[in-house]
Amino acid sequence: MTAPDIATENHQRQAVSAGPRRDEFQPEIQGLRAVAVLLVVIYHLWPNRLSGGFIGVDVFFVISGYLITAHLVREVSATGRLSAARFWSRRVRRLLPLAMTVSLISTAAVYLLAPSTVWDVTVRQVVASTLYVQNWVLAGDAIDYSAKDNDATIAQHYWSLSIEEQFYFVWPLLVVAIVAVLALVRARLGRAPELKTVLVYTLVAVGMVSFGCSVVLTAGNQATAYFVTPTRVWEFVFGALISLLPLRALRGPWAMTAGWTAMAVIVVTGYLFSSATAFPGWIAVLPVAATAVALVTLRDRERYSAGYWLTRRPMIFLGDISYGLYLWHWPLIVLAPYVLDGPVPATVKLGLLALGIVLSWVSKLVVEDPLRHSALLRPTRNSLGFAVAGMTAVAVALLVVVPAPGVQAGPAEYVAGDPCHGPGVLDPANNCGSLAGGAPVPPPAVVIRENKQDIAYPGCQADADTADIVSCILGDKNGTRTIAIVGDSHATSWFPAFDRLGRDNSWRILTFTRSSCPFTLAERNDPEERGELGADRRATCDSHVDRVLDKITTDPDIDTVVSASYSSVFTFTARPAANLANPAVDGFIEVWSRLHAAGKSVVVMADVPLTGGKNVPTCLAEKTDPADCAVPRRDALPATRMAQASAVQATNLPNVTLVDLSDQFCDAQNCYAQLGSVIVYRDKSHVSRTFSLALAPYIERAFPAHPR
Repeated sequence: MTAPDIATENHQRQAVSAGPRRDEFQPEIQGLRAVAVLLVVIYHLWPNRLSGGFIGVDVFFVISGYLITAHLVREVSATGRLSAARFWSRRVRRLLPLAMTVSLISTAAVYLLAPSTVWDVTVRQVVASTLYVQNWVLAGDAIDYSAKDNDATIAQHYWSLSIEEQFYFVWPLLVVAIVAVLALVRARLGRAPELKTVLVYTLVAVGMVSFGCSVVLTAGNQATAYFVTPTRVWEFVFGALISLLPLRALRGPWAMTAGWTAMAVIVVTGYLFSSATAFPGWIAVLPVAATAVALVTLRDRERYSAGYWLTRRPMIFLGDISYGLYLWHWPLIVLAPYVLDGPVPATVKLGLLALGIVLSWVSKLVVEDPLRHSALLRPTRNSLGFAVAGMTAVAVALLVVVPAPGVQAGPAEYVAGDPCHGPGVLDPANNCGSLAGGAPVPPPAVVIRENKQDIAYPGCQADADTADIVSCILGDKNGTRTIAIVGDSHATSWFPAFDRLGRDNSWRILTFTRSSCPFTLAERNDPEERGELGADRRATCDSHVDRVLDKITTDPDIDTVVSASYSSVFTFTARPAANLANPAVDGFIEVWSRLHAAGKSVVVMADVPLTGGKNVPTCLAEKTDPADCAVPRRDALPATRMAQASAVQATNLPNVTLVDLSDQFCDAQNCYAQLGSVIVYRDKSHVSRTFSLALAPYIERAFPAHPR
């Protein structure tokens, strides 16, 4: 996801160039904006065709640093001072009216068109966007736009606008402070360094710290690094330095070559990068440096030069509406599947692109330009007052006036003893009638909160990008039997069931789960994790399995190990120097053999049925009949769904037990999204908290007795 250079005037009639003529309008920057916004929009519409289009954000950040820094320095040079309040008031008039307009219209559309499961997160993110902290909210959620089990909201794309606004708030204050210090030095010593010189040294220092932060954090936690402000500041610095250094705009053959090379790097990185690229990190230097080169070279508008083509009227038009196009296109993409009740075909995507352009043009004429030049908002006090009042009004209206219904209630637990509440409805002997069992309790909007906000056991699962082993004690902390749970987030989904069983049976439950890390000595491969990111996660997972295996085999108190994994999403290869004829099977068998040699029993939880890619609570909120969200059994239980189950069948180890609960999800025809008023999944693949509890008695019946 990316955002355009939303902080600078789209019509940069007073923009500062890299050359000696400081008040010349630079139409090539509008063309550069057009390229960047097209990268973003095409990426969002056809992510498999332009998988790295998110680099448009880097282009916009560099342009922003370039123009804003030049503007601030020009004001100081002309007046001897800088008014941060006046600078902020101009940003308010330029940005806030359209941002608020799109947010409010899009939120209303969500309430009209989308299911209630997305209302709560939409309100939360729109409020965060209104307060310009959306990037930090997404960083806290560790959301990735390509995450398998997260639905996008109409406000997620405001994250980059939040970063820009944070930059616009801090950067003028830093310039004001430097101007004040230089004035003090000049008053006491009679002379002082030039402002530009001090700014250059300051920017270099800030940029180096930010770049280092970007590299380190991207390597450690890319999902967070993508959104937080410190990892992006250096990109603004790149543009700022271009505006301050005594660079002359290149002309002639060298400029033509450099300009086309810069544009080629931007487009090629947009094509070659993907969600698997460790980004931003050091690799972001490519589009950032290319944009900096473009700012110096594209002023050459000789025919056949890149600058010439970027200044043609269609490109200028797209550059003029780039802010609006960025704001409008993403809500259209998010809402389209709800309107169509399914995937969006290519022809409709082209229509969305056209509609986004039209909305951007109309909103520019009706909202952007009139309010930017409004006499009422021109006074600084009025602009800033409008910002505070408008942001407060939107936040209060969304949080108080139109709260998402039903999300205040806590999650309902399984009703013990009621055979018709949960999977028992599949047993004809219970005479339960309807499989769905009526309105779900808790409702879909509550169940879906389990993903991020109402996590049942927070802090009890290690993140895929961290090296630490994370463990919690569930059940009876003083239990007479100790059981370890290993695997990935699908193992974590069983925590509610084992917590209940532990308390009922005096079991002490130790957890050792890690996101995206099945408990096998084979190397798991995720097709969406390529390059450096994939290598790092494989290495982290391998290390985790080795260390946890050592910990469990040397702990005499642990008698049984429960293993569960979402292994159907992975392929498996042998680790370097490992001899595994069939890694998908032999990697698990090797682990169980070592546990067997250490005297441990192993319980393998067969993976849950597939949902056909549906976000189950969302589907249930959309459909009047829960049966419409069911998946045919043959599709939900393919032969290849469970590597661990295959491994159990391939081993002769007497202490390995397979617990397959498929018949508690499915009948002979279908696997269901709701059973006995209980929603089965909390997203696209993870069992809901309530259904996990409902399955506890079935797990207990299949569980081996204490081996001692």
